[in-house]
Amino acid sequence: MRVFASVVRLVLGAAAGGLMGLVLTLGVVVAMARLGRYVFALDELATVRWETIGVPIGTVFGAWIAVRAPASFGLATRDAAGGLLLGALVCALMAAMLGTSPEGRWSAGIVGGAAVAWVAAIRRLAVGPRRSRGARTWG
Repeated sequence: MRVFASVVRLVLGAAAGGLMGLVLTLGVVVAMARLGRYVFALDELATVRWETIGVPIGTVFGAWIAVRAPASFGLATRDAAGGLLLGALVCALMAAMLGTSPEGRWSAGIVGGAAVAWVAAIRRLAVGPRRSRGARTWG
């Protein structure tokens, strides 16, 4: 049963890490497009480039964290998902208030969501599953 649980954690960690790498890649590609450097075909993303290195690194790192520190992995996943939603919403609203074009609004949401998700995940992994003062739960 322990082996099965480790395999499940490994697969879930690899999937979550790969998804975070994809979020990072999407944020980088959108930011580059806003700066005038475009990706014209998906074949460009299939090759090994610095923009796409987040997916394999995220996959390996996610699997490693899920197996070695499952409590931190769960909290980092929660924080990254919340950061993605909050960052996308706040950055898109800020772009709308600044009066940018519709493309600027959604690209700000994508780039901001990716950035906040990564910061939230890294922060949680650096802090670890510490118990808050006076709190009855972890997190």
